[in-house]
Amino acid sequence: MRQVVNPRYTKQKDLYSCACVSILNAYKFFGHQVSLSSHLPLLKIELGTKPRQGTSHEASRDLIPQLFKGRSRYQPRLEEIDTHLEKDYPVLHNVCTYKDLGHFYLIVGKTAKYYKVVNFFDYRNVPFALQRISRKKLLKYNRKTYNQIGSWAYFPTQVKREDLSHG
Repeated sequence: MRQVVNPRYTKQKDLYSCACVSILNAYKFFGHQVSLSSHLPLLKIELGTKPRQGTSHEASRDLIPQLFKGRSRYQPRLEEIDTHLEKDYPVLHNVCTYKDLGHFYLIVGKTAKYYKVVNFFDYRNVPFALQRISRKKLLKYNRKTYNQIGSWAYFPTQVKREDLSHG
């Protein structure tokens, strides 16, 4: 396992780049040197991320398996997430937050009652990239579905594409 001890995670600075930021944080988890200033613009282009519209769920779900070895799952059970985290791997998680709006974040660890989540966005002005989210809250977001958009998770085990600058 190549996790960096206490990587410096980042949070999104706008309302529409959560998928890009979550991917960058997954790279950081695996020990890669990535930054918002250098790599975020590249990912926004590759994913077709636009202000107000964000990133399409389909674009994220197509790109992530090209970047990381692992597997994907629609409507993952918390037990599946727990098992992957217990192996010291992160989970990229996409949930539906309201109507047709979605949000991506990275789950990097857990305790008995909480998940350690990077870039979780619950419509409060949270100053830190890394937060503790209760199992109950994560379960609530994991179950939400509107307009056929539901929860989706990718369970990465390693980086497949080392260089983000070459799509």
